Amino acid sequence: MGEADGSAAWLVGVAASTSWLMAHGSPELQEEVLGADPDARIAGGAAGAGTARPVAGGRLVSGRWSYASGAPHASWAAVMAVLTDEDGSPSQPVFAVLPIVEVHVEDTWHTSGLRGTGSNTIVVEDVVVPAHRLIAMDALGDQARSGTGPLYRLPFQSVGECTLIGPMLGVGAAALSFVVESAAAKTIAHIGPGGTQRDSVAVQTQIADAALRLQTARLHALSVAETVTAQVDAPPDPAAVARVHAQNCLAMHEILTAVNILVDVHGSGGLADSSPLRRMAGDVAIGARHAAFNAAVGKEQFGKALLVT
Repeated sequence: MGEADGSAAWLVGVAASTSWLMAHGSPELQEEVLGADPDARIAGGAAGAGTARPVAGGRLVSGRWSYASGAPHASWAAVMAVLTDEDGSPSQPVFAVLPIVEVHVEDTWHTSGLRGTGSNTIVVEDVVVPAHRLIAMDALGDQARSGTGPLYRLPFQSVGECTLIGPMLGVGAAALSFVVESAAAKTIAHIGPGGTQRDSVAVQTQIADAALRLQTARLHALSVAETVTAQVDAPPDPAAVARVHAQNCLAMHEILTAVNILVDVHGSGGLADSSPLRRMAGDVAIGARHAAFNAAVGKEQFGKALLVT
């Protein structure tokens, strides 16, 4: 799907994450959200600050959450908030699930890429959320508190990251195909009349570099899938979790670097609004810079995990 449209694929990835999140909710919540509409669309709000203080009937939730992909088309919102005690002191983080009609969606998503995700800002002002619509963060991945199937035991961080790698791999593959196909007819300066990009050793080298980087990203993604699957039935391993995160970050970095190389090869025409490459480059430029995928931070965390004795 990412080869056809990065935004559509991104939304499918987000939907996979929020559906996984909903599976950790109470039976009452699952029936309320999915009973009447098994295809209910759920926007997630984890980037932001929210509070949930005790009141009669549940928790009074307030806050703002940016980058809520799919918010314009969602029927529910799951936003991260911190439970507070009676005196206002924080206790534990939760996801609060609200009907979309009880939140305000601000039109804030104006970007150079992934425009179709509608990753706007969700605003909640003093909305009472009943207890059955709260999902404790420490229950995610805990089969004793959720379901018994293997999917319930996946680490929350890994689920969120892995569902976003695939869409960007698809966009990268599409960009490579576009530039390779264009090279047969696209002329190149300074190599004589009639020369095309396909005939240039420099272009050949750049194309190979981009293709190998995309393959590297794909191999890291496959390795991550194997590691995460193996973790399902294994004791918690902080080093493995850190490695998975570092690999996901590196995969995104390689995709971004590969697409930048492909744009350089194709030239400035690829950044025209009429060019499919402009959309692809913009989608990867935004997606690969998601806060979860800072490659330097990923390496730092992995290095720390390896050096712990």
